Amino acid sequence: MSLVKIFLKEIGRYNLLLIFVIFSILSFLVVYLSLPQIENTTYAYIIKKDLEKEKRISDNITYKITDYKEDVDLRKKISKDENFYKRALDLLEVILEENTKYLYITYFEDGRSFILIDASKTDRMYFGELFEFLQEELPVINEALKTQKHQYLVHKSVNTIGLTLYKPFKDKHGKEYLFVIDYSIEKISYISDIIKILKDFILIIVFFSLVVLNTIVFLTIRSSYYKYKSFNDSLTGLYNRNYLQHIINLIDFKQYIVALIDVDFFKKINDTYGHLVGDKVLKEVANKIKKVIRREDILIRYGGEEFLLLARVERDKDKRLLLNLFERIRSEVENMKIFISEKDYLRTTLSIGVNLSPEKSKNLEEVIKKADIALYKAKSKGRNRVEIYDEEKESNERLVTVIEIKDAIEENRLLCFYQPIVSLKDGTVSHYEALVRIMDKDGKIIPPYKFLNVIENTFVYTKLTKAVIDYNINVLKKYKNIKVSINLKQADILN
Repeated sequence: MSLVKIFLKEIGRYNLLLIFVIFSILSFLVVYLSLPQIENTTYAYIIKKDLEKEKRISDNITYKITDYKEDVDLRKKISKDENFYKRALDLLEVILEENTKYLYITYFEDGRSFILIDASKTDRMYFGELFEFLQEELPVINEALKTQKHQYLVHKSVNTIGLTLYKPFKDKHGKEYLFVIDYSIEKISYISDIIKILKDFILIIVFFSLVVLNTIVFLTIRSSYYKYKSFNDSLTGLYNRNYLQHIINLIDFKQYIVALIDVDFFKKINDTYGHLVGDKVLKEVANKIKKVIRREDILIRYGGEEFLLLARVERDKDKRLLLNLFERIRSEVENMKIFISEKDYLRTTLSIGVNLSPEKSKNLEEVIKKADIALYKAKSKGRNRVEIYDEEKESNERLVTVIEIKDAIEENRLLCFYQPIVSLKDGTVSHYEALVRIMDKDGKIIPPYKFLNVIENTFVYTKLTKAVIDYNINVLKKYKNIKVSINLKQADILN
């Protein structure tokens, strides 16, 4: 399992939390980005309400100014009738407020504008004086005169909003005038304060959400890395037994063939060339097997020089077709040169035990045990070969039960055969290797492949090991001039 796959699987445990955090971050960011628009919309509403009031006032003023009996235009009425002018000026001054800066009416002649009445607080002008509007006002004024509707111009500063209202109107003779009110309204401070508080609050929430998100990702990456390290063999880069235990409940054995692969005479390679060369052999063999198998197959370093291969079976395909895969693995390794120096190299071979029908077993332990029986046969037949576990043949031969083995040990029906180990230097026997056997109650010798795998990892296996040691001590007492070696596992020594 690659580090990326482990990470995706680990991060999947936090799906709901991640979705919530990410959704929250995005939602708050959307709100944060919308706050200026909300603020502007609020002020636009305030401006709209204030302008409605000013429009009503301007409509009332222009109505009263143009409501006179004489059939003359307003300009002549203002210039000739001083009382009317004073009443009109008083009318404008009545609506002057603290925030009103300029208040005046202009008329137009020959494309220019002139003051009709000016009630401004400062810089007042008099009737008939030429008045020039600012450049930025002209488009708004032209629109007001064209549509004969109110128009306004907004000037924003830090603390106030400046407004200029343009009210076009006509007198009895249809001449155009423009009533202008220039005033300001204070920004409502609590709106800005609320917006600022909301911005700060959102930034804090987003910050802490990002901290949570980063923490989840960091912890997931760290957890994935450690899990990846725990699932992979540091020497070969293959999966290890931890990974096998991790996927044990996920494997459908109907879809796999299980094989145990053992490097032949690996102990001799280690003893002759040293552990560094031994490690190199294991890495080279592992890489070669990885190149031969397919992507869907699972290769595990099962023990010191043992590999476990779960070969995926295609649906509706004969499982025996996959035997070519195992033969290719054996052949590729046999023909491989493993260089131990620039010029020197060595070769090695594989013994492979195959369980074609793992689905017939109760559990993984039994699946591997059957493959191990086939592997033992491959070794006993000379190594460098592929052996298949034959369910029918093995059932006929019948494996010895744990109780039968226990009884054989307790009834002293255990014995050892001795294989002489010959020195290549002088051809003499250096020592003897003890090979354990047991006898059934009928005196028939039972080979180890029928009982060792049955009792492996049980207390009976420990009893058998002790019994073999005791047996050989007695042999050595009887034959004091010989040397005997016993094959022990690391666990046997530590036990």
